[in-house]
Amino acid sequence: MKRILMIVIALIFFASNFAHASALPPGQYGMRGKYIGVLLCGDCAGVWTEVTLEDPGGNWGAGSGTFVMTERFTGGSHGAANLTTRGKWTTVDWVKNESYTGTIELRGDDLDGRTPPPRYFHCDHGRSLRLLDSNRDDLNSLKPIQLQRVIPPPQPIFGPVTEAQHNAILQGQIGDVFEVALPAASLKDSSSAWTMKQPASGTIALESSSGSGAQNIFAEIFRVKATGPGKIRVEFQSALNPQRTVAFTFEIAR
Repeated sequence: MKRILMIVIALIFFASNFAHASALPPGQYGMRGKYIGVLLCGDCAGVWTEVTLEDPGGNWGAGSGTFVMTERFTGGSHGAANLTTRGKWTTVDWVKNESYTGTIELRGDDLDGRTPPPRYFHCDHGRSLRLLDSNRDDLNSLKPIQLQRVIPPPQPIFGPVTEAQHNAILQGQIGDVFEVALPAASLKDSSSAWTMKQPASGTIALESSSGSGAQNIFAEIFRVKATGPGKIRVEFQSALNPQRTVAFTFEIAR
């Protein structure tokens, strides 16, 4: 009876993991992000592992950047040690025409004059990292070898605010995203109709700008993010008429 119960629990576990993986659309988040799970251990029950990949680029399939890996052991020769490794990662084998899929190599920084051996993972469309051996091959193991992506919470987006709300005070918290929509003469000009005067502050940062148009109404959309507390006035200047400006005040709380 006990054996049957364990089998049922195992099936539920694998079924839930499969459902979780399949529910995440491929390539939605890229390689950059946080992955967590329990990896195999030679002389203990497993290693709780967290890998965070940073990628300053915008490559569609491949990537490179810095990483932080935290490992928490459950016994064995390492006892209950917590190890943190920092270094650089890069894609060494990209599966072409498959978004964010391929083998990545993690090379840790030298520690006490020793260079740790590289670690290899297969990234599956940015959904998970599967541990590989030193030859970049799959491991033949019944123990867990996969880290699942941590899905980030959705960012609250406020707006769009328009020219009609000029001099408005936009209140929010750190991490909030605001959209500002300013008029353009045509769709062609909508991506360069305005310029944002970057504030010399850590309160507001420009994330992106893009053109938009529907039913002969065209606009340039600015997406700005609250990065720190404070109050700041931000101006947008017309590219066609530099004397024409639109200003908004952002008041950001912690």
